Amino acid sequence: MTISWHHTLWRTPLLCILCGLAVLTGNPAHSQDTSRLETIRQELDGAVNLLLDNRSRASGQIVQWDGRELRLAVTLDAGQAEMTFAAEDIREIRFPGGEYLEQLHQWMEDPEHADKALELFQAFWEQREAYLPYLSSAELNLFLEYVRFALEQGQPDRAITLVEALRPRIEDERQIESLDNALLLASFQTRRHEEAARRAEAWIEQSQPAGASALGWRILAELHFQKESYEASLWTALYPIAFANQILPEYLDVCYAFAVAAATETRQKDLADRLANEMQQRGLNWPVELTLLEAYQPQALEPDPESTDEELLEPLQTPSPRDPLQSLPTRIRQTGFERDEG
Repeated sequence: MTISWHHTLWRTPLLCILCGLAVLTGNPAHSQDTSRLETIRQELDGAVNLLLDNRSRASGQIVQWDGRELRLAVTLDAGQAEMTFAAEDIREIRFPGGEYLEQLHQWMEDPEHADKALELFQAFWEQREAYLPYLSSAELNLFLEYVRFALEQGQPDRAITLVEALRPRIEDERQIESLDNALLLASFQTRRHEEAARRAEAWIEQSQPAGASALGWRILAELHFQKESYEASLWTALYPIAFANQILPEYLDVCYAFAVAAATETRQKDLADRLANEMQQRGLNWPVELTLLEAYQPQALEPDPESTDEELLEPLQTPSPRDPLQSLPTRIRQTGFERDEG
């Protein structure tokens, strides 16, 4: 640890100047929120607390960090000083602003403040991004929530940037799974279809057939359907349906919808009706937000109490020389996503 003495010249923060010059127009509540956000940003730039490996502590303003050494400006009895700490000697960094997480939650819950929530998330990210190795698992959860919220607000590029920065720092398997799902969904939302197809195929290879999510199959089924590869879309969508148990995986409703649509396009009306019936029996709603499938939404059907998974797949036995349930994984691999050349 090294210490260098100097005099400090305090300057008025630029944000204070800008806030003083701002002309308040429009909704007063919006102006108050903007002012509130700028105040929070200034608080986030405050002093941090270091916990060192030797259990000593230090508090001060971060002056410089290059990944190897952290330099703090600290206040001592004799005045201002700079203290330098080696990266390997730092156990934990505690940042100011934790009291504003409640404000973040409130803005997230209010659709009219979603933009402010994104800005505050970004402020927390900018405060801590360079120090991810020193954040606890609970603190990293804040940025996993940021990824989720960014996707929810139609910001897939931002989500990808976050995931790529976070992924190497995460060790918890559930957090890793959450990030991998987010990266797949973000790739799909950005319409990078070839990349999304590769990620979906890799996701499927690593996933359990009766897992908690059917995201990979859901995305690949849509990509096939968009290319009018209806048989491939059908088999892909059927895979999580065939293996689903009483605990239904996420995105199974969309898989059912694409299976119904693909069965309709391949002129398998009986199968489409059976799928629609089973979808209803399992308490799944048609994904009305998918305009691509709007024309395929079935009318209300009477439940068929006699239907089983084996009967559901019976119409597909003809094109498959083996039992249809056993052939599903192989068929999915054989109907790989057809990428455009060039």
